[in-house]
Amino acid sequence: MGFNPYEMRWEVFQNAETRLLNRHEAEVNRWQSLQEKGEETGPYPTFPTEVEIKQVADNMLSFVEKAERK
Repeated sequence: MGFNPYEMRWEVFQNAETRLLNRHEAEVNRWQSLQEKGEETGPYPTFPTEVEIKQVADNMLSFVEKAERK
């Protein structure tokens, strides 16, 4: 069964959110590891915003749309 356009956009948004949350978790783990070693950690990683998630989703949709045109 295929997705209608609304379901596809929602799926892409959720995938973008998951991608950014996984990246954030990896950055936090790295930050904590450096802190435990006593090394320079830099600022604590910021949590992804809805705007950032939308930007990633838009990039993903743009990629899919370009692939379909060929």
